[in-house]
Amino acid sequence: MLALVDIPKSLENLHRDNKILGKEICDALAGNGEQKLLKGGTVISEWENPVYIFIHKGYFKFFLDEKLIRFYTDNDFISPMTGNHFKNCRIVNELSSDIDLFERESFLLALSGDLNLQKKWTLYLENENYIISSLSSLYMGKDIKPDIIIRQFLKDEIIIKEGDSASEVYELIEGKAVVTLKGVEVGSIERGEIFGEISLLTEEIRSATVKAKNNCVVRIINEEDFNQIVKYRPQTVFSMAKTLGKRLVELNNRIIGT
Repeated sequence: MLALVDIPKSLENLHRDNKILGKEICDALAGNGEQKLLKGGTVISEWENPVYIFIHKGYFKFFLDEKLIRFYTDNDFISPMTGNHFKNCRIVNELSSDIDLFERESFLLALSGDLNLQKKWTLYLENENYIISSLSSLYMGKDIKPDIIIRQFLKDEIIIKEGDSASEVYELIEGKAVVTLKGVEVGSIERGEIFGEISLLTEEIRSATVKAKNNCVVRIINEEDFNQIVKYRPQTVFSMAKTLGKRLVELNNRIIGT
């Protein structure tokens, strides 16, 4: 997910292509940066020295005027946010992140020795500026300021427990989870699927347990923020419908199998 609002397919494709370009640039700069494991909760926009960050593995949130504008994830570069239009921005990483950190001067010096690399970086920046400008425009006039918690669950850790009250919705970003009912496996949850929404919508207790089959990364969305996301991201409703359909098929197959 790049943002919390529905975005044009062309913007999604541009973001995908820019990730490929970013990986090429980082590979070409191998040895010029410092590999670091950045602890979760670090607000990098508060750093005094301007740096360039390449994300090998991680999740960063970019806020502008307290609105969550976009996510930075694997194979994204984060450039120093300078200028008046970025004075109200905040960038924070949710989880421990595997990054390459480039000091500004050494980064620009490495680029200066390779004309082809300079062209790639110029294109990358042009694309990033277009992405941020487009996302900011999509948010203009919309009263949407949801925040989203990203959390890791280790293998066999319980994400949702049967019988608990429901106040949140979940989206699986990485990994795979299994659904059990009274200890019997009844389904699975794949990457990109939303779950936990039925109990929230019906105001009933959790009807099943969801457990991480392997290490998982999950987005957790509270009820108020979920209502805003559904309003401004109709695609979310379509994804939920697809997931519900899949679960009905799985349940049908299990019933037939018995």
